[in-house]
Amino acid sequence: MAAPGELSSIKDVESAQAYLRTLSRPGLVRTPGLVRMRRLLTLLGNPERSLRTVHVTGTNGKGSVAATTASICRCAGLKTGLFVSPYLERFGERIQVDGQELPDDWQPRLLAPVSAAIEQMVASGDELPTEFEAITAMAALYYRALAVDLVVLEAGMGGLRDATNAFAGSLVSVITSVGLDHTERLGGTVAEIAREKAGIIRPAGVVITGDLRPEAAAVVAEVAAGCAAEVRSLGRDFHMSVGTVDETGIRVTVRTREASYLRLQFPLLGRHQASNVAIAVAIAEHLTAAGFGIGLGHIRQGVAATVWPGRSEIFSRRPLVLLDGGHNPDALAALAATLGETFAGRRIIAVLAGMADKDLAAMFSSIGPLLAAAIATVPPYTPRAIDPAGLAALLEGRFPQLPVTAEADLSVALERGFTAVEQGNCDMLLVAGSFYLVGAARTWLAERLH
Repeated sequence: MAAPGELSSIKDVESAQAYLRTLSRPGLVRTPGLVRMRRLLTLLGNPERSLRTVHVTGTNGKGSVAATTASICRCAGLKTGLFVSPYLERFGERIQVDGQELPDDWQPRLLAPVSAAIEQMVASGDELPTEFEAITAMAALYYRALAVDLVVLEAGMGGLRDATNAFAGSLVSVITSVGLDHTERLGGTVAEIAREKAGIIRPAGVVITGDLRPEAAAVVAEVAAGCAAEVRSLGRDFHMSVGTVDETGIRVTVRTREASYLRLQFPLLGRHQASNVAIAVAIAEHLTAAGFGIGLGHIRQGVAATVWPGRSEIFSRRPLVLLDGGHNPDALAALAATLGETFAGRRIIAVLAGMADKDLAAMFSSIGPLLAAAIATVPPYTPRAIDPAGLAALLEGRFPQLPVTAEADLSVALERGFTAVEQGNCDMLLVAGSFYLVGAARTWLAERLH
């Protein structure tokens, strides 16, 4: 790899981030597919070819499964990369090794050769790569430089045409769930979206799935059969049951063909997380069979040590603050179930935001009846977000008895919600509807509480 600055004017974190933003300028149109990503990796010397990966996609749950799998692998002594998106507060969250974020000084060091390769592509008449493609290339360089044993690779969107699908060294493909999200890019039906996600399945490989809807399961089975891959599904090939559910997390028992994993303690909230634990256990078993030496103790320890911020996260207990970045109907339905079971009877004031291209009426329909009050706001620097007045009008139309206010200043919205809980007018502050919102809220809350 070239030394920092040899191939580019990118010298520091600020210039690195500024350069990445130029790749996502409004109005840029690219052809869907992997042509750009494969060309970019070729110009970089194909760093992805040295990497062995667990490739994870899914409408919901993929981040939790990826984080849990990486935690298990770390506990087994494996040098483990974790690639996720989006980040909540810091860019380095996207590219991790052994739970440590990408250091700031590595950003220009990685982006210098990537930007030089991009300049070469453009000069040759190739399409300009996307920001996500550039970041994925940075990750490949970083994991090769640090000689990781394994990378848990979360797809950005879909699977078939996602930049991560250019990594050929997948040991197992994972599809956590299939629902309606990103329909403008992935398709308008569950079956169409399932076909996109099934694009990560490798010939003669293994695909591990959650308990998919019948139309999604049929597509996955068809794609797997077409490339002689084996499908292992939750509910058929491995099973889970939930024990206690409370504010410390859940207890899950997972049974596979190989073993029973009794009463695993998982720190993330919500009954819906049990399926994610079961999928991660099934992945760990497959990795063990592939020679990675992951034992029962590593699985138990790794499940218990999982950290995944912004997903039904209790950020503060006094006052009680819950953060959830779920941004589609299925994710918000899972949040509503968690609120109803784990936080039953609490008077909840919610600070809410959402993207204008989402089905916001369907998204918020599940949690609306559980709220005592709502404040509609907007995350900073998020042009896709619906304006607060529009979101407030939508909520008022859907829930006529719910007191709703609109506040364009996120800091003011959070302060109002926080004060309502501090003064005892409500029992709990919920921040939900967008990862952009949750990321900004975490930063504000950290300053407010400390």
